[in-house]
Amino acid sequence: MGLSQDEINSMMNDKQGVLKPMEPGNKVIQKFSSLMAESMENIIPVLISSSGEMKVGAEASARKQLGELLESLPSNNTYFVFSEPALASSNLIGYIDFNIALVLSQRMMGQEGGQELTDALLSALNEAFNNVLGAYDSALKGEFGINVEHGDLKFLQGSPGDAVPAGSGLSAGTIVRHFAMSGAVDDISFKTGLIISEAGMSEINEKHPDTKKAVEAAVSRTEEMAAEAADNKDDKIELESDLLDGRRRPQKISKVVFEDLQPGKSLGETRGIDLILDVPLGVTVELGRKTLSVREILALNPGSLVALEKLAGEAVDLFVNGKLFAKGEVVVIDENFGVRVSSIVTTKERLESLTGGK
Repeated sequence: MGLSQDEINSMMNDKQGVLKPMEPGNKVIQKFSSLMAESMENIIPVLISSSGEMKVGAEASARKQLGELLESLPSNNTYFVFSEPALASSNLIGYIDFNIALVLSQRMMGQEGGQELTDALLSALNEAFNNVLGAYDSALKGEFGINVEHGDLKFLQGSPGDAVPAGSGLSAGTIVRHFAMSGAVDDISFKTGLIISEAGMSEINEKHPDTKKAVEAAVSRTEEMAAEAADNKDDKIELESDLLDGRRRPQKISKVVFEDLQPGKSLGETRGIDLILDVPLGVTVELGRKTLSVREILALNPGSLVALEKLAGEAVDLFVNGKLFAKGEVVVIDENFGVRVSSIVTTKERLESLTGGK
């Protein structure tokens, strides 16, 4: 017995319904902001070569009109706009304190002093947060189980009203969710946050696997209840008919039929590792690495030499799915490069490669 779309919508909007997608305690809303906080913690210290640990804490979300919210925020915020088209149709607005935006961009450019975000510094900020959003995309992909990739990112200067560009799908009267966050790195405390329309948050919530499972369970339970009600109604009609006749009708009892027992498979027939032998793995050979600053990279031109942090003749590293697996030497096979495996790393060496030797 199926349900119409109107019945499903009525069930979801009922005050006693199973799903309340926009409740403040909803897991998706909490996860959405905490994943952004984690992405900033992982990426920003690397970009500014910080020796300390960065902490970003997600605070409770608030629901307001966008224009009212922007007027209530500090005037020195630096805003940026981006999209997550796989999850929501409207753009998202982010912001960070001017002081951390200035420090972050200056360190990336190897500069000191100055109290203005120049075009070059804004370009560095854009590159920094493209890296942050790349990590955010990966976290969202793991949470939602779908491919997530952010759209164009743009940093803005000016009044808070400039954070609502044309074509963003947002206006001053749009009802939005505001995820405020606070953080600290290298003794610099700062505020940051994320803003998304209520409609966009609802889209994101509906695409979460937990929400889909809850909807399916609610629809299934409602169909079961409807079927039970129909059966009870039929039984009531039959009973009333019996009472009118002044007698009870004999109940029909079906004969129980048992299926023939079949021999089961023994535990010895389990395929074990054969199940994954055809799974493809990515193999990467690393000749060497070198860490360069933005200044050094911009200075590169045809003919420039980059010295790698590996001695000539030293064995190259062979990675399987990004994990160190073996070492070997480079050889040439029919005009193609190849690697002759000289040793397979031990379990201890693999653990050290994962923990950075700690």
